[in-house]
Amino acid sequence: MLSLFRTNQILGSLSFLFYLFIIRGSVFIFPTQLTWEPTQMGILGLETWKLLQPQPLWIKDLMACVFIFAQAVGISYVLRKHRILNEDILLPGALYLLVASAIPVFLHLSPLLIATTFILVAIDQFMATYRIPACEAYLFNTGFWIGLASLFYFSSIALVLLAIFGLGSLRAWKFKEVIILLSGVFVIYLLVGVYWFWIDGFDYFWTNHFLNNISLFSFKGIQDMNTFISLGIMSFLLLAVLFGYFGLMQTKTIQFQKKIGVLYFVLFVSLFSIGFQANVDLGHLYILTFTHRNFC
Repeated sequence: MLSLFRTNQILGSLSFLFYLFIIRGSVFIFPTQLTWEPTQMGILGLETWKLLQPQPLWIKDLMACVFIFAQAVGISYVLRKHRILNEDILLPGALYLLVASAIPVFLHLSPLLIATTFILVAIDQFMATYRIPACEAYLFNTGFWIGLASLFYFSSIALVLLAIFGLGSLRAWKFKEVIILLSGVFVIYLLVGVYWFWIDGFDYFWTNHFLNNISLFSFKGIQDMNTFISLGIMSFLLLAVLFGYFGLMQTKTIQFQKKIGVLYFVLFVSLFSIGFQANVDLGHLYILTFTHRNFC
């Protein structure tokens, strides 16, 4: 099967669907978590879940597979577009599917899973600023997509730090460009805030999006064997990422080093976001799947 992923042809992308069924099909064949519900929902995540809650769990799990499939194809496209890969292959997308299905909590539709789609778009737009003199549109779009992601999963807003400090790596840092970036975040929040104010629900928006999602070192979860096994798996992958950094930096071009540095910065910012996200559980670790070294 790996030979299918060592190609850029459409057949390789379609094979993701078969691969998805192999690694995630258990949620349909053995639906043991019929009462599963997401946590840490931003305002759009909360409203989306209200719409989906009456639906059976298998429909929501099927939607999760659609998002995962789109992200796998998108990751292969972004890495190829920005010349991070030496070869034009789909293998990073296949590896992403594997890591993104590594622990049971990743198998269901969650606000973070939806937000990750927009984070991927934001990373694509941000990397496009490399050595481009006029990049205002890319910077605004980066902030906009990060802001939209945070409306589904609040702590995604921490990736604004990635964009601000990462600018100094991809290009000469300018205060004007930071303002353009932040304006993208501001615009999406302004639009959503005005909507809730217009329908006389601004207190609902403020409480459910901000107050219920901000707490210092707030952790939630069942301390059982499955929890420790899941933490062990993700810790092993995290160590592989960290130890692989030096090898990646030795033989690659400057462009590769700068752009792969952006992905590593996503890792550190994601770990930082654990500190202020309320009710953090194992599902929060999903955001780390972007930075597995094999994706690059």
